[in-house]
Amino acid sequence: MLKYCIYLTLLLVAVYLVEERTVQEEEAIIRNFIQGKCLKNGGENAYSDLEKSFDETWGCIMDELGSTNPQSESEMLHIVCTEMPSALHSCFNIILEKVDHCLDDEEKYFPNFMSEWFNLTFSTHCEGDGEVFKEHYEIYKNAECKNLDPNITETIPEKCFSKSTLLDDFQNPDYTITKGGLCGYLGHANQCFIDFVTESCGEFLANHIETHLKPTKIWCDKYLNDVEDN
Repeated sequence: MLKYCIYLTLLLVAVYLVEERTVQEEEAIIRNFIQGKCLKNGGENAYSDLEKSFDETWGCIMDELGSTNPQSESEMLHIVCTEMPSALHSCFNIILEKVDHCLDDEEKYFPNFMSEWFNLTFSTHCEGDGEVFKEHYEIYKNAECKNLDPNITETIPEKCFSKSTLLDDFQNPDYTITKGGLCGYLGHANQCFIDFVTESCGEFLANHIETHLKPTKIWCDKYLNDVEDN
């Protein structure tokens, strides 16, 4: 299950489970879609190479994390914000290289999207030599969603993330995730989800989550109209 959730994230479809389909059915839809993409664009070994890249990336990350030995919280934050971004980005690139082999021409922008999202997220959270990391952790740890309504929560997968529509799209082997389609989807999904969190949990947690989502808007504002740069 985890591996296919990662695949789904890489294709930039952050959605939730719906009652109409079982977990196994959703996994099969995602797996078949990605396998078809890889076979069409990268050949018979592209999908297995993509699968292997997740293990390689995880091993790379564990090696990098294991090589650090911070003696204090401030030292840990300093390492995270100065040494780790470039090291972890190198690990992340193992996956992005294999993903690229599976993409249609109109989707070749995607590795750049993920790469810049990664870098922008680190740079945002590492302001003040890691103080933003600490601040956001405290916000998350102390968040209370007193106004959380289960009836409203159940509507979020469709209202914000159009999940059933996306899963239907993934059953079309010719479906293409264009730059414009991705940015339009994320613009709606991010704002809808932030509004939901603000109403249910308050502005502090919503602002924390928005910080994680903001890099996608920065990228779209920068590249959406650059049709030549995929």
